[in-house]
Amino acid sequence: MQGATTRFPGVQSLGDGMYRLRAKVTNPKTGQPKEIDQIKTAASALEASRIRAELIDEAKVERTQQERQRLATFSLSWIKSKKSELKTSTFERYTRTLAHHIIPHLGDHFVDALTHQDVVRWRDAQKAKPHRADDRALLHYPPNRES
Repeated sequence: MQGATTRFPGVQSLGDGMYRLRAKVTNPKTGQPKEIDQIKTAASALEASRIRAELIDEAKVERTQQERQRLATFSLSWIKSKKSELKTSTFERYTRTLAHHIIPHLGDHFVDALTHQDVVRWRDAQKAKPHRADDRALLHYPPNRES
Protein backbone atom coordinates (compact mmCIF):
# COMPACT_ATOMS: atom_id res chain seq x y z
CA MET A 1 0.00 0.00 0.00
CA GLN A 2 1.81 3.09 -1.27
CA GLY A 3 0.86 6.61 -0.26
CA ALA A 4 2.00 10.16 -0.74
CA THR A 5 4.85 11.20 1.50
CA THR A 6 4.31 13.99 3.98
CA ARG A 7 6.79 16.27 5.69
CA PHE A 8 6.47 14.09 8.81
CA PRO A 9 8.73 11.02 9.05
CA GLY A 10 6.84 7.72 9.11
CA VAL A 11 3.57 9.33 7.95
CA GLN A 12 2.14 8.67 4.47
CA SER A 13 -1.11 10.15 3.23
CA LEU A 14 -3.46 7.59 1.66
CA GLY A 15 -6.17 10.14 0.88
CA ASP A 16 -9.59 10.75 2.43
CA GLY A 17 -8.06 11.47 5.85
CA MET A 18 -6.34 8.08 6.02
CA TYR A 19 -2.66 7.85 6.97
CA ARG A 20 -0.19 5.02 7.08
CA LEU A 21 1.95 5.31 10.21
CA ARG A 22 5.26 3.44 10.40
CA ALA A 23 8.02 3.31 13.00
CA LYS A 24 10.65 0.99 14.38
CA VAL A 25 11.11 0.66 18.13
CA THR A 26 12.87 -1.74 20.47
CA ASN A 27 10.61 -4.11 22.38
CA PRO A 28 11.27 -3.40 26.09
CA LYS A 29 10.69 -7.04 27.06
CA THR A 30 12.90 -8.75 24.53
CA GLY A 31 15.25 -6.05 23.25
CA GLN A 32 14.28 -7.09 19.72
CA PRO A 33 13.26 -4.59 17.05
CA LYS A 34 9.53 -4.14 16.65
CA GLU A 35 7.83 -2.51 13.68
CA ILE A 36 4.72 -0.36 13.88
CA ASP A 37 2.72 -0.25 10.65
CA GLN A 38 -0.86 0.96 11.06
CA ILE A 39 -3.47 2.86 9.11
CA LYS A 40 -5.28 5.55 11.07
CA THR A 41 -7.79 8.28 10.35
CA ALA A 42 -6.66 11.83 11.11
CA ALA A 43 -7.72 15.36 10.19
CA SER A 44 -4.21 16.29 9.02
CA ALA A 45 -0.70 14.96 8.58
CA LEU A 46 0.26 16.82 11.77
CA GLU A 47 -2.44 14.99 13.74
CA ALA A 48 -1.32 11.70 12.17
CA SER A 49 2.22 12.49 13.29
CA ARG A 50 0.98 12.98 16.85
CA ILE A 51 -0.89 9.66 16.70
CA ARG A 52 2.34 8.02 15.46
CA ALA A 53 4.24 9.50 18.42
CA GLU A 54 1.62 8.07 20.81
CA LEU A 55 1.94 4.63 19.20
CA ILE A 56 5.72 4.78 19.65
CA ASP A 57 5.36 5.82 23.30
CA GLU A 58 2.89 2.99 23.95
CA ALA A 59 5.25 0.45 22.35
CA LYS A 60 8.18 1.67 24.46
CA VAL A 61 6.31 1.40 27.76
CA GLU A 62 4.68 -1.94 27.02
CA ARG A 63 6.02 -3.36 30.27
CA THR A 64 4.02 -2.28 33.31
CA GLN A 65 4.95 -2.21 36.98
CA GLN A 66 2.57 -5.13 37.55
CA GLU A 67 4.72 -7.35 35.34
CA ARG A 68 7.87 -6.72 37.38
CA GLN A 69 8.38 -9.53 39.78
CA ARG A 70 10.64 -9.78 42.77
CA LEU A 71 12.90 -12.81 43.06
CA ALA A 72 11.06 -14.00 46.19
CA THR A 73 7.71 -14.12 44.37
CA PHE A 74 9.21 -15.70 41.28
CA SER A 75 11.18 -18.35 43.19
CA LEU A 76 8.18 -19.38 45.30
CA SER A 77 6.07 -19.71 42.17
CA TRP A 78 8.86 -21.70 40.50
CA ILE A 79 9.32 -24.12 43.41
CA LYS A 80 5.56 -24.75 43.59
CA SER A 81 5.52 -25.57 39.88
CA LYS A 82 8.34 -28.10 40.36
CA LYS A 83 6.82 -29.94 43.34
CA SER A 84 5.21 -32.71 41.28
CA GLU A 85 8.41 -33.27 39.25
CA LEU A 86 10.85 -33.55 42.15
CA LYS A 87 11.44 -36.20 44.77
CA THR A 88 10.18 -35.06 48.16
CA SER A 89 13.69 -34.80 49.59
CA THR A 90 14.87 -32.69 46.64
CA PHE A 91 11.84 -30.41 46.88
CA GLU A 92 12.45 -29.92 50.61
CA ARG A 93 16.15 -29.16 50.06
CA TYR A 94 15.37 -26.64 47.30
CA THR A 95 12.70 -25.00 49.48
CA ARG A 96 15.06 -24.83 52.46
CA THR A 97 17.83 -23.34 50.32
CA LEU A 98 15.50 -20.70 48.92
CA ALA A 99 14.03 -19.85 52.32
CA HIS A 100 17.27 -19.75 54.32
CA HIS A 101 19.88 -18.59 51.84
CA ILE A 102 18.55 -16.95 48.69
CA ILE A 103 15.32 -15.12 49.52
CA PRO A 104 16.65 -13.34 52.64
CA HIS A 105 19.47 -11.79 50.61
CA LEU A 106 18.17 -11.46 47.05
CA GLY A 107 14.41 -11.83 47.42
CA ASP A 108 13.65 -8.09 47.25
CA HIS A 109 15.48 -7.66 43.93
CA PHE A 110 13.36 -7.40 40.80
CA VAL A 111 14.15 -10.37 38.57
CA ASP A 112 14.74 -8.15 35.54
CA ALA A 113 17.18 -5.99 37.53
CA LEU A 114 19.21 -8.81 39.08
CA THR A 115 22.68 -8.91 37.58
CA HIS A 116 25.39 -11.54 37.38
CA GLN A 117 27.48 -9.35 39.69
CA ASP A 118 24.68 -9.34 42.32
CA VAL A 119 24.68 -13.14 42.34
CA VAL A 120 28.49 -13.34 42.45
CA ARG A 121 28.60 -10.94 45.43
CA TRP A 122 25.95 -13.01 47.21
CA ARG A 123 27.77 -16.27 46.43
CA ASP A 124 31.10 -14.91 47.64
CA ALA A 125 29.48 -13.70 50.88
CA GLN A 126 28.02 -17.20 51.38
CA LYS A 127 31.46 -18.80 51.06
CA ALA A 128 32.60 -16.95 54.16
CA LYS A 129 29.81 -18.45 56.29
CA PRO A 130 29.85 -21.94 57.86
CA HIS A 131 27.40 -24.31 56.15
CA ARG A 132 25.93 -27.73 56.60
CA ALA A 133 27.24 -30.42 54.28
CA ASP A 134 24.10 -30.52 52.08
CA ASP A 135 24.29 -26.76 51.49
CA ARG A 136 27.83 -26.80 50.08
CA ALA A 137 26.67 -27.58 46.54
CA LEU A 138 24.90 -24.24 46.54
CA LEU A 139 28.24 -22.44 46.62
CA HIS A 140 29.26 -23.88 43.27
CA TYR A 141 26.34 -22.33 41.42
CA PRO A 142 26.55 -20.21 39.39
CA PRO A 143 30.06 -21.12 38.32
CA ASN A 144 32.62 -18.43 39.01
CA ARG A 145 33.14 -16.84 35.57
CA GLU A 146 35.96 -14.68 36.86
CA SER A 147 38.28 -17.67 37.42
